[in-house]
Amino acid sequence: MAVHVKNSAAAVIAAAVLFAALAVGWLYWRGGGTPLDAEWVRYRDRFMSAQGRIVDEGRGGISTSEGQGFGMLLAVAYNDRIAFDKLWAWTKENLGTRKDRLFVWKWEPGKTPAPDTVNATDGDLLIAWALARAATKWNDQSFTDEAIRRARSIRSFEALAREIKKKFYLAPDINQPENGSGIVVNPSYIVFPVFRDLDVIDPNWIWGQFTHTGLRLLEAARFGPHKLPPDWLIVRDDGTYALPEKVYDRVAGYEAVRVPLYLMWANLADEELLRPFAEAWTKSRKGREIGIVFDLDTGEVKTRNNGTGFRAIERAVDCVLTGYPVPAELRLTPHDDYYSASLFLLTLTMLQETHPTCLSARD
Repeated sequence: MAVHVKNSAAAVIAAAVLFAALAVGWLYWRGGGTPLDAEWVRYRDRFMSAQGRIVDEGRGGISTSEGQGFGMLLAVAYNDRIAFDKLWAWTKENLGTRKDRLFVWKWEPGKTPAPDTVNATDGDLLIAWALARAATKWNDQSFTDEAIRRARSIRSFEALAREIKKKFYLAPDINQPENGSGIVVNPSYIVFPVFRDLDVIDPNWIWGQFTHTGLRLLEAARFGPHKLPPDWLIVRDDGTYALPEKVYDRVAGYEAVRVPLYLMWANLADEELLRPFAEAWTKSRKGREIGIVFDLDTGEVKTRNNGTGFRAIERAVDCVLTGYPVPAELRLTPHDDYYSASLFLLTLTMLQETHPTCLSARD
């Protein structure tokens, strides 16, 4: 009996070891073997459909060019070629229906073709960037060719690359007024690391102009007691900035929260640009929640949120400013929606690439 028990125990241990090895091997096969693979697997299995679309459950199950760009970037970061190929195939088939190589911004279940065929420039940029990074990761020239074609489409449209007082602004979509009428700008669409990397595969002076103008805009277009950039901004035809009077809320909120992420990713985040975010979040904290939506007229906190993605950006900014690492306990939770979860993994990816010491507590 003793021998039998001993052998059974050994068999159980061996089976457990084998299961663990298979599980680890599966993660490495699917995600490339980085320490954060489990987070990517959770994200992929929850938000990516079998067909390859990133599902925004909070908005009726829609998919967007932005979301597809996020998913493709993360699939590259976690070396998941199978997921990337599905994401790109679905994106081309369902959002790549415009003749100008820009992407339709939104896909809705049960509505094919998409009723709203306007583009969203941040989605176009993110997809082109993901393709360029995929080409490098997997040495695939076809991805390089696609990235170049998409990059040239973005920069070649006068409706997108708008000159006002000898500065070039990136419009949020092609449905903007004619030159001379001013434009609406979304500061979170100024994706600085994309301009840097697309200039490598598609060398053109306009990418540097987008960076230069974007930095000058973020230095000057600060509003309210917290001195934050808005979600949406009017650039008048005389080159001055103003908050919108209608259509868009006069807030710094769920859009503007991405501004520090992209600044840090491009190593352009000096203290002057980051400090207003850090101070606003500190002053607005209640428990685990931080202010996300700020009224830019009064400074009032309109919305607080404890989503992991928002807290990750907050902690990343704090680390860049103070050197204090991102807490190890910051993990995805079942309460994180698609947007928060995306921002969390994007922030971890950014920190791995540009500020790895900020992740030292997670090693």
